[in-house]
Amino acid sequence: MYCKKCGRKLKDGMRYCDRCGLSVNQSKKGSREAREIEIQELKQERLNRKEKLQKKETKKKRINKRHMNILSAAFIILFCILIIAVIAYKVTIDKSQNEIWRTKDGSVEMNATSVPAATPAPTDKNGNTVTPVPTATAYALTGEINSDGYRVFDCGNSLTVQYPATFEKQRVNENEKLNVYDNSGGASIIVGEESASSLQAKQLMTEYTNSQTGKVSYSRAGSGWYIVETSENDIICHRKAIIVNNKIVYYDFTYSTTSSSASTYKGQIEYMDKNFSL
Repeated sequence: MYCKKCGRKLKDGMRYCDRCGLSVNQSKKGSREAREIEIQELKQERLNRKEKLQKKETKKKRINKRHMNILSAAFIILFCILIIAVIAYKVTIDKSQNEIWRTKDGSVEMNATSVPAATPAPTDKNGNTVTPVPTATAYALTGEINSDGYRVFDCGNSLTVQYPATFEKQRVNENEKLNVYDNSGGASIIVGEESASSLQAKQLMTEYTNSQTGKVSYSRAGSGWYIVETSENDIICHRKAIIVNNKIVYYDFTYSTTSSSASTYKGQIEYMDKNFSL
């Protein structure tokens, strides 16, 4: 054994340390007390380490549980959003046919949207409206007349326009396929064609109206077609357009509300709209 005080190695049977004089009994007693203290400290250290490990494990479990709760909530929210999106898409598709499209100001009938103005009728020096007289022999009408009294005009792209057989033909301008008018009442019909962009019918309708002046009294759009009716003063211009083969084929029916044939023109427009389709 060793002296508790100076650390000198003691021989067996020695009662006192030959270096510092400490009693061997005191040295043994001090060693036991030191050992007990050391054991207690080791026990306490193990307990502290175990407690720290338990706390760390508990914290880890709590964090993992929180993460799982967050992930579960996010999954549920995303799933609900997906379901709502699918339902909204289906409802939109179901209602797209014959839908009345809203304008920038939120109105349904597009009353505040700029629209094309009808081409004004020519006037004489006194300001009176005159009707141009066509050269009938120079612009002969073609196309068969059906049983309803409408002439069938083939405008290509698998489309035909049926217009009143009483209308007379005149010279066409650029992008026009047909230009006819009612000599008795002053109404005119123009069939034209333009290149179509990648926009949908509703967007093309809005693009068309925004490039013109006036107000819209009626508008509808569906899959690949739209209808716009404009009014300025007493002039009505009704357009129906169909998108086919990267082309926009349309007809414009223009007439005056003061004409004695105004009600007749409304019926003719209804007939033409119904039969101008793919």
